Amino acid sequence: MSEASHGGKGDRSRVKNKETYSSNFDKIFRTQLKGVLDEQEDRRKDKLDEVGLLKNLDRFKDSGDAGT
Repeated sequence: MSEASHGGKGDRSRVKNKETYSSNFDKIFRTQLKGVLDEQEDRRKDKLDEVGLLKNLDRFKDSGDAGT
């Protein structure tokens, strides 16, 4: 209790090797994060397509014109 602070339980990290922790975290959650990001991109494209803007964005991307 001599090292206790007013923070209570969980106020200090229990990670001993941050490199291993980071590597394992990436192995576990990288595919989940990629799936979420892909899903968000798909929803964004669907909404743009509904409004009819997706064709215009593709045209600007192909011509190199940024809409200016």
